[in-house]
Amino acid sequence: MLDRARVLNWWIGRLTDAELAEYAGMTLRNAQIVLNVPVLKQEIIGGGRGSRATRRVPQRVRAAMASVQALHDAGMTLELAAKIVGTFGTLLDAINRTLDFDPYPALAVQLADLAPDDGFISVDLVPPHIARHCFVTDDQPDTGNALEPSRETGEYDPLGLLAPDSRGDEGLPWDVHLEIIDGRWAFFRRSVPPGTTILASALKGIAFDTKALKYEFRYLGAISEDRKEVFVCDDDDIVQRAEHHRDHFESRLVVNLSLAARRMKRRALGIPTPR
Repeated sequence: MLDRARVLNWWIGRLTDAELAEYAGMTLRNAQIVLNVPVLKQEIIGGGRGSRATRRVPQRVRAAMASVQALHDAGMTLELAAKIVGTFGTLLDAINRTLDFDPYPALAVQLADLAPDDGFISVDLVPPHIARHCFVTDDQPDTGNALEPSRETGEYDPLGLLAPDSRGDEGLPWDVHLEIIDGRWAFFRRSVPPGTTILASALKGIAFDTKALKYEFRYLGAISEDRKEVFVCDDDDIVQRAEHHRDHFESRLVVNLSLAARRMKRRALGIPTPR
C-alpha cells in the first residue's frame, strides 16, 4: 500500500510549492511563477507558499503545472506556456476527468468528519473509495463493478495506469493533446469517445477497442506573432483561417498534456516514474 499521507495530500491538494515543483519536474522558481499566474492563483485556497496547514492547490492548478512544464520541455518559454494554459482552461478539465477518475462524484466524503483531529478543513473532500482506502469506514457500497479499487492506491484504476512499470508512463490513445500549428494556432485534440468512457467500460469488465477511436480537433485561440500574448479568437474568419493552417501546416508542435499530468501524479504518490 502506498503512503496514506501521499494519497490524501494529492486528492485534497495539501502540497507545498517545493513538493509541487518536484512532482511537476520543474524548478522551485518556475513553479512559483506558474502558481502566481492570476487565473491559477485565484483558485488556490488559503495559506502561503509553503503552508500545508490551510492551503489547498486544486486539481486544475496541478494539471496546469504539469502542462506548463510539458510545453516548456517542448521548447516553449515558461511565460508563454503559462499564458496558454491559463487562457485555455478547458484543457485542464479534460485532463482531470481521467487523471483523477471518480465514477461516483456525488458521494464525496468530508475528511474532517472521519478524522476530526488530523487538521482537515471543510473543503477536504475525497471519493468514498479513497476514504475507505485510508480510513476504516462503514461505507462499503455494492458497486457492481467487475473490478474493485487498487489495493495500492485505493483508486479505480481498471487499466493499471498507476501501477509500477505500467503503460501509465506512456502516451495513450485517449490522452488530451495540445497542438500548436505554425507557431500561432492552438488546437485541443481529444478522443471520441473520451477517456472516461473507456475507463468506465473497463471498470465494468468491458473491453473497448481503441482502434475504433475517432478524434476531435477544437480550435482554442491564437498566439501573437511576437509569441508573448495569447488570445481567445472565435470570429468565424479567424477560425476558418486557423483550420486552413491545421490542414496545410508548415510546423506542428504536439504535446501530450495527459501524460505530463499522469507522471506528475505518479511522482506525488511515490510511484517510480521517469523524468
